[in-house]
Amino acid sequence: MPDVASIRVTTGRDVVAEDLGRQRAGAWFFSGFGLVALILGVGSAFGLVAYLAESRRREFGVRLALGATPSSLVRHGVRSAIVPVGGGVAVGLLLAVWLARLFASTLPGVNVLDPLIYAGIAASILGGSTLAAVGAAWRLRRIAPMDALRIR
Repeated sequence: MPDVASIRVTTGRDVVAEDLGRQRAGAWFFSGFGLVALILGVGSAFGLVAYLAESRRREFGVRLALGATPSSLVRHGVRSAIVPVGGGVAVGLLLAVWLARLFASTLPGVNVLDPLIYAGIAASILGGSTLAAVGAAWRLRRIAPMDALRIR
């Protein structure tokens, strides 16, 4: 007969806590991957927009030579950068909603269509792209037309 002191009793609360602990660890793990993906997305959109704006140096020089104001150049640069990024964000959100609905049955109890999350991601990408476009256009608005037209 076993000793009463050596018997380990597992309660239902212990079983549930152990199961939830594994689920919580998995949630943190995949949330980390999601955060890394968001940072890479914002960083790549920022880099692409900054590069495209900087590559329009000659165009900005010609526009300045033809009488464009620096503020109109900044507005034009930001608008021309944000329109394609906005289209990409819209398509990305539609694909994300479609994929979330596709995998919703594998995530019971999780709201896969949380509008706050989708709005936050869209705002992050658009905000990073806007900062890149404004920064590049702001730098280019002071360029001398002759410097912009010079061949490098």
